[in-house]
Amino acid sequence: NQHKSRARLAARASVHAEVFSTRMKVCIIGAGAAGLAAARALREVGLEAVVLEQRTKVGGIWNRDPASPPTENCVYDGLAVNLPCELMSFWDFPFEANPSFVSHSEVQSYLERYATHHRLERLIRLGTRVLSVKRHEVKMDGSSAEWTVTMQSVASPIGPGALREDAAALE
Repeated sequence: NQHKSRARLAARASVHAEVFSTRMKVCIIGAGAAGLAAARALREVGLEAVVLEQRTKVGGIWNRDPASPPTENCVYDGLAVNLPCELMSFWDFPFEANPSFVSHSEVQSYLERYATHHRLERLIRLGTRVLSVKRHEVKMDGSSAEWTVTMQSVASPIGPGALREDAAALE
């Protein structure tokens, strides 16, 4: 069953990949569960992706930084998930944890292991805050639009930098 669904996904993805130019690059904002899954899926169909993550580790909302203001953290000490990890896991990468309802730190650790297992680290720019995403007009030849992603290093915010490519911006 998993092999059939993976084959269907690969077939659909290859059709979509043919539509895009091989030059196309994709910018994924956030290295949480969705960002990691998107990076992996895009790489599997041959598209180049970069993942911008403002925190110092992958994990998205599960990455709790006690030094951050409370308004930037939605997790807290003692938080456990409200879904069993069997439902939260990626189809090809099960949780190692037991019991089914795990802590936020176990989810964050799971996402780090997922990124390592699928060798996604080289695609991820940690400590990079996205300031804006701007779409430019479609090119005259009808090819994909260009985007400018303005970003800033969290560690040393000396000024914004820009990434401008034939890119699709994902949240």
